[in-house]
Amino acid sequence: MSEIMRGINRDSDGICSMTGREAVTLMQYLQIAFDTVRLVDATVNYQYTVGENGELVKAPYRCYAVWQRNTRCENCISAKCLFSKTKLAKFEFVDDDIYHVLAMYVEVDGHPYSMEMVSKVTDETLLGGYGREELVESISNHNRKLYQDPVTDIHNRRYYEEQLSGLWNTHAVALLDVDNFKSINDRYGHPAGDIALRLISEAICSCVRKSDAVIRYGGDEFVVVFQEIPEEMLDKKLEDIRAAVHELVMDEHPEIRFSVSIGAVYGPGKTAELLQVADGLMYQAKGEKNFVITKSLAQRNEKGDSFL
Repeated sequence: MSEIMRGINRDSDGICSMTGREAVTLMQYLQIAFDTVRLVDATVNYQYTVGENGELVKAPYRCYAVWQRNTRCENCISAKCLFSKTKLAKFEFVDDDIYHVLAMYVEVDGHPYSMEMVSKVTDETLLGGYGREELVESISNHNRKLYQDPVTDIHNRRYYEEQLSGLWNTHAVALLDVDNFKSINDRYGHPAGDIALRLISEAICSCVRKSDAVIRYGGDEFVVVFQEIPEEMLDKKLEDIRAAVHELVMDEHPEIRFSVSIGAVYGPGKTAELLQVADGLMYQAKGEKNFVITKSLAQRNEKGDSFL
């Protein structure tokens, strides 16, 4: 074990780098203490484990399948780990079982991964005098507050940055800006502005699928990240959003009329890069107001290829 650790390099920021062979050997040793040890590439949601032949093996399923989920975890510790390049921990719940997950940022043959070490929690090791339901509720409340915008109750900017910005093969991203929102705040006050934002966020959410992520990106800007969506469906969803917002009526101030300017790009590609393109399109749409401008990328972009 000491020979392995000597082969692992740490830079001035404490980041561990190693070869694939060193990673395999380290993971084999860690399996003595943990129930599961795996490398996770959260940018594409794949996991790698040590196979019977002593080589890293890519699982035939997405990394979140180990938690019996069909979609990406809302609080993906590996995505957060890659974003912060540090060590993190969380609890995960599967039916009646509780798991403690440690994640450490590592670079294997120059590629960034999260090395996850998972242990099943027993009553003797952690719960003690605390009930399972109390623990689950406490952690669930913490996760909600961590990524929830306090005004609209949808995802906040932190959720986008830590969980979505680094994702590859995102199918589409839309950026929405509320037209003339400053005049609402100036004339009717910030409480009316907050009500407007809640109404608009509800209208957006009513037009998208549960698998799509709606984020209050900042101020009066909203981001929608779409996964696995056909291009023709994207166009319809965006038009539905534009129309739903335009038809909103605020009971307190029925004279206020709402509209949004929307820029959207159809990928696939890296979320942050798609948003950059959508941002430029949104500013073009602002010239018309209550308008949607979309762009489809000419070629399919896989991880590692730039489309800009």
